[in-house]
Amino acid sequence: MDKHKYRKTERLLYDSKTLDQAIANISAEIEARRAELMPQEGNSVVKTGGGSTRDPFKESQPEQYSIKLEEDRELQRLMSQLRLHKQRREAIREAKRYLADEENTLIWLKYDLEKSNREVWETMCLSRRSYFYMKHRVVEKVARWLGT
Repeated sequence: MDKHKYRKTERLLYDSKTLDQAIANISAEIEARRAELMPQEGNSVVKTGGGSTRDPFKESQPEQYSIKLEEDRELQRLMSQLRLHKQRREAIREAKRYLADEENTLIWLKYDLEKSNREVWETMCLSRRSYFYMKHRVVEKVARWLGT
C-alpha cells in the first residue's frame, strides 16, 4: 500500500467518530436550504391546468419550487456530501464487523480515543514492533473495505 492511501485511510479512521454528527449537521443545512428556496407567497393554492391562457407554459408554484431544488448548486453539493459521509460511515462499520477483537481494540484506542502509539501498545501488551505491524495490517484491511 502506498503512503498516500495509507494516510487517507488513517484520516478516515480518525474522522469516523465524528461522521454521525457531520451527517446530522449536513442534514440540517439541507433542510435550511430547502426552506430558503420555498416560495414565500401568501397563498398556497395550486391552480390546475398549467399556465394561463396568455402563457400556457408557465409553471405552477410547486413546479417552480421543484425546478429550484434541482438547479440549486449549493443544495446539490450538500446532498453529495451527505451521500459520501453516509457511504463512508457504513463502509467503516462494515469493515469493523469483520475485524478481530484485538484489531477493533487497536482502532478504538488509536483512532477513536486518539491515544499515542506508546499508550496503545502498552495498553494492549504488545511489543513496539508487533504493534506497528498490526496497525499497518489493520489500516490495509480497512482500506480494502473502503476501496481506497
